[in-house]
Amino acid sequence: MRLDKTGELMRNHPKGFKDAVNASAESEKFVRDALKVIIDLEAKLENQ
Repeated sequence: MRLDKTGELMRNHPKGFKDAVNASAESEKFVRDALKVIIDLEAKLENQ
C-alpha cells in the first residue's frame, strides 16, 4: 500500500499550501515539519 497524503494535500489545496509556506519563515518551518511527520507516519504504515 502506497500512501501520499502530503501530495494529495498540496494538490487539493495549492493556494493554501503556497500561502502557508510563504506567510513567514516560522510558518514555512511549521509546514515542512508537519509534512515530514505525515511522511514518516505514512512510511511506518506502509512497512507494516
